[in-house]
Amino acid sequence: MEDHAIRAEQIPRTTAAEAAELSFAELDKALVLLRSLDEQHWSRPTDCPGWTVTDMVAHMVGQYQGQARPLLGFARLRRARRKYPDLTSLAASNQQQIDELAHQSPADLTAAMDRAGRRGIRARGRIPRPLRSLRASRMYPEETLLDDRLDYVMDILSPRDAWMHRVDIARATEQPLALDQVDKAIVAQVVRDLDRSWAVPCVLLELSGPAGGSWTIGHGTPVATIGVDAVDYMRTLAGRADQPQLDANGSPAAFDAAVAARVVF
Repeated sequence: MEDHAIRAEQIPRTTAAEAAELSFAELDKALVLLRSLDEQHWSRPTDCPGWTVTDMVAHMVGQYQGQARPLLGFARLRRARRKYPDLTSLAASNQQQIDELAHQSPADLTAAMDRAGRRGIRARGRIPRPLRSLRASRMYPEETLLDDRLDYVMDILSPRDAWMHRVDIARATEQPLALDQVDKAIVAQVVRDLDRSWAVPCVLLELSGPAGGSWTIGHGTPVATIGVDAVDYMRTLAGRADQPQLDANGSPAAFDAAVAARVVF
């Protein structure tokens, strides 16, 4: 298997045009999932503590609305900081989105996701190049990112965040998770970021399932082979699953590092 693995450092970063294409495809998948749900599904708890499916969708709608209308996003952030001074700016902003939007019906939230999602993704593509270099830490100073420029947040983190929330909703509602090349591309960018922060000897990471692939993480010759379902490992990296079902051979330290690793979603 190692002969077919790609070095994660060689994964090209998603371009703005590719990010838009992935985001539209991911939005369509999320809408298909939401439209398949019964009303009872919307009150189910998700892997995000304290959030129901309704709360999560309200947050997603709020994110898209803020991208489509930055002044609205800034206004919500100001209100959130005043209302929730003990939370980080990001956590407060997320809660403010829920406060303002979660009262809507499932049908209205789904329609709002459709409208705001398309507008938000298109608006991201219109951000001028000079503005794309602005630092997200000016709005969310408590967050630690590998790259806090706006273009990284828009092109890499936004599709990734939406993808993980679809995983969350599918798990909460026990619905099938549709996986294809879109998911594979998003997972590859997570692996790319994992490699950028990997501080232990090289491993061969074999992610199974339609969204998976084989990559070497770190520099040198792999000291361990780690096999795991792609979606399960993404949940581990996002902090949602501390005990993934890993099939590991080789260095125990590499195994421990793979379980403990985290990537921002």
